[in-house]
Amino acid sequence: MLRRIQKLGFIDNKIICSNLIADSGGVDLSRIIKVTLFSVISLALFFYYINFTFKIPIHSDAASVVLMADAMTKGDYFLKDWYLSTGSYYTTEIFLYYLFVSVLGITPLIIKYASAIWLLGVVWCTVFLSGKTREGFKISSSIVTFSLIAIPSQFVAGQILNGPMHISSMLYVLLAFIFLEYVENNAVKYSLFLFLSTVSLVADPFVLWFFVLPMILTSAILWIQERQKKHIYVVLTSVGSYILSKVILSILSFNVPSVGIAKFVEFENIKNNIVLAIKGMLTLYDANIFGGEIASLSTIKSGIHFVLLITIIYLIYNAVKNFSLSKKMDRMYVFLLCAILINFFEYLISNMPVDLGSTRYLFPMLIYITIFIGRYGISKINILGMKKRIVLGIISLIIISTYVVTPFKINYMTENKVATFLVENNLKHGYGSYWNSLNLTVESKGLVNVYPVVSDGEVIMPFRWLSYEKWYNQDVNFIVFSNDNWGQVNKQTVIKSFGEPTEIHKIEQHEIYVWDKSISKKLKK
Repeated sequence: MLRRIQKLGFIDNKIICSNLIADSGGVDLSRIIKVTLFSVISLALFFYYINFTFKIPIHSDAASVVLMADAMTKGDYFLKDWYLSTGSYYTTEIFLYYLFVSVLGITPLIIKYASAIWLLGVVWCTVFLSGKTREGFKISSSIVTFSLIAIPSQFVAGQILNGPMHISSMLYVLLAFIFLEYVENNAVKYSLFLFLSTVSLVADPFVLWFFVLPMILTSAILWIQERQKKHIYVVLTSVGSYILSKVILSILSFNVPSVGIAKFVEFENIKNNIVLAIKGMLTLYDANIFGGEIASLSTIKSGIHFVLLITIIYLIYNAVKNFSLSKKMDRMYVFLLCAILINFFEYLISNMPVDLGSTRYLFPMLIYITIFIGRYGISKINILGMKKRIVLGIISLIIISTYVVTPFKINYMTENKVATFLVENNLKHGYGSYWNSLNLTVESKGLVNVYPVVSDGEVIMPFRWLSYEKWYNQDVNFIVFSNDNWGQVNKQTVIKSFGEPTEIHKIEQHEIYVWDKSISKKLKK
């Protein structure tokens, strides 16, 4: 029996021994302490993430996934007549949202809970990959990685903890890598790797760039060095996952709107990409000291992060400089370097960067860096005879404390005044510019339904992006838009399309036009 456990599971004799001690009537106190500590930290992080998300209003991208999950609870399992985004999220966010909606119904809390779960999963996977070796577990490595990823910067947290993002597919691929590295049985190892890679690609095509291609390149490099069949198996499994994902997507026949073709950056925009990449790195680590008041607390915090960022850049540079095909290296080392460099240079030379918000495409690099620094970037530390763990623990506490946002303040979900107004005035079905539509539906817990529309500058028409075709057959009698003129939905295009409203209401930067009859037939289909 013991041999079967060792064959199918992870190679960790300490765990097996502790189980045998427990079975024989003994008590493994160290195991109990570890489980307790893990549980306490997990709960603390989960509630910190939830508390942080309460400061952030939900947006229509995230709300759309809640509504897709709700459609699935009503039998529309394959999202017929839905328009998705560039990724389906079908096997990542939608699956988890489906479970939550089945229990809670439509509520913005689903976005908060699910996002916290995804991030928490990624944190522990990075900690595991950083510390786990075939000989045991390096606490010092895991401490460093934990300090870099557990409490992300305000920008990173604001993106990751506010709905569908690449963080969910990142969790899947980290699990795939864990199984590939530490499961002993080949059949189990490659089956799990194939499954997780495939479902990740079904949900998020970006996985091809931040996981599949780096894995293929890594395996090619290691095969050149070692000429071992296992590297060919990884290449075949990686390619197979990509082909299988395309077959599955073809069968499911999701309606995925095109957003254009990925291209190399235009020559005149190279400088812009470089500037955005530098600003993006500073933003990811909250390390932008430029223009800050020298003696202010915020600048001092940013200064600590700036030193951290420079240290990380140096360690990555040093690793690349010392990289050699003639030098034997383990798979994780090669993979992390390949993935970090591919993600960064892909961003640098493509047409993806348009503004600072595009920095979200560098999230995979950020996560890989935390593993790399923890596992390979920390040399032996011995200051005044102190133990390495103590020194790293102190450094980690300093890093974490500078990233923590309002740690002792309990946040409450802010009321969406527009959603409240619509509910109180019994306005049940209407249109809205994209960022004033699906979020209102979810904020109102489904009591109000606001369908996204856009304009060509002349008339209002359906916005077929993260939306449902049959919504536009519904009778509606109001429209919501804000003063940002998003999608050219404004006073002029609204009145030109639907005529003068019966009522006009203004709430902060939002305007609500109401008619005493349905305006749906005047919508340009």
